[in-house]
Amino acid sequence: MNAGAAPRGRRWALYVGGVIVLLVLLAALLRHYLQPERLSAALLTEAEAATGLSLKLAEPADVSLWPDLHIVLRGLEARAESGAAPLLTAGRVELALPWSTLWGGAIELSELRLQRPQLDRDALTNWLSARPDTVGPAAPPKLPRLAAELAISQGRVFSRATDSWELGEIELQLSRLLPGEDFRLSLALEYSEGELRIPLQADAAGRLHAPGMPLELAPMAVRWLDSEREGVELLRLNGQLELAWPHRLQLLLEGRGRQWPEAWPALPQAADAPDDEYALALEFIGTPEGRGPVRARFSRGSLQADLQADAAELLDWIAQPGPRGLPPAQFRAAMPLIEQQGLRIEGLQVELREAEIEADAD
Repeated sequence: MNAGAAPRGRRWALYVGGVIVLLVLLAALLRHYLQPERLSAALLTEAEAATGLSLKLAEPADVSLWPDLHIVLRGLEARAESGAAPLLTAGRVELALPWSTLWGGAIELSELRLQRPQLDRDALTNWLSARPDTVGPAAPPKLPRLAAELAISQGRVFSRATDSWELGEIELQLSRLLPGEDFRLSLALEYSEGELRIPLQADAAGRLHAPGMPLELAPMAVRWLDSEREGVELLRLNGQLELAWPHRLQLLLEGRGRQWPEAWPALPQAADAPDDEYALALEFIGTPEGRGPVRARFSRGSLQADLQADAAELLDWIAQPGPRGLPPAQFRAAMPLIEQQGLRIEGLQVELREAEIEADAD
């Protein structure tokens, strides 16, 4: 009995070994047939036709065949034209596609991961401004269909201008983005301008409606973290965002801050608010270009402030270099108590209307 079982066991081992060898040979043949150099050229040609950009790799694509068609691109550079400064670079791009792609099936990514991508805002602006205008009304835009997770690590958005703002340490996780389905978004980055550093995190659940627009993020949480104390929140805002490009953008955020930044100007005292906690609300209803009314409300105890302005005009005013006049906004504030260097003012109310300031004190 045992003597007969041993040969059968050896035969099964031989069968399994033969299948493994056959699969290895098949994989080697497929890899040779794919020819990474030709695959790299084909991918870049198709991407160039779709974007109008000039693309270049530091080395040919690396291809693996299990468990799906997996392609790694290293040293990716995208330029408006050959010889121009790159508007996008990425140290490594990983793509996963279904096997049907090999036989001419539709290209639909099942995985997209970008490591160390860097976007040059100046080069991007120049490229967009140089593109020819479309004839007739533009087709309604749609967000790209993504059948699996998008991941970005160590990303950066920068400008070559001195002391310009920058987004660094970008970490993004986005689940499947398909029309009519829910998705989740997680984003972390650091905003910097000069010596200013603001670490931010955002988490949201959302839905992309069937036509590909509008996009809805609700609920959404935005957190401003302490750059010196890991995990400590300076401000947390909860709300929602709705986007219907190019006609409508609606953003509603409100929440509380636990500590007023020490580097910022000190707030007037509020007798009924002994700690530094404050409330903040932000509301914008306009267009994705930033045109429309924005309103910000601040309160700490009986200390109240309310600002209303056109968002585009206010941003232009903030971006002006050098000394600036009064902001293009309406502003009201009630400051119950101001004490500084022996000066005491109670019941101060201030109203600002662009070119004038009116103040009354009880």
